[in-house]
Amino acid sequence: MVRIDKIIYMITCFKSLSDDLEDSQYSLPKENILIDDSVIRVLSRLGVVLEKFNQKELIQSIPLGRESFLLSNTMIHSEETCKAVNPCCDSCHMNSHCDYYNNKNSWVCKESN
Repeated sequence: MVRIDKIIYMITCFKSLSDDLEDSQYSLPKENILIDDSVIRVLSRLGVVLEKFNQKELIQSIPLGRESFLLSNTMIHSEETCKAVNPCCDSCHMNSHCDYYNNKNSWVCKESN
């Protein structure tokens, strides 16, 4: 399952944080997009995807032409804010919608074990 509402929220949030996006926010859809593990980590923490998900379904859920914009900004977000160890959740602009930060879904189960 892919949460399209959260994908739209992420795109909107990344647009609000960036300057001069007119050229970079749209692109032609790419064939055979590979999704980095750090991007999967961020998407999972935010609750966009569940632990087991279909990458093809994820790509098809991203609005047409926004694939590169979303995935490249998610990669930057994973390096600067949503790090694998010690993520900077308090300074994250998406923490109000983040399942990890708000202890929702699979993160709650992992914390209670």
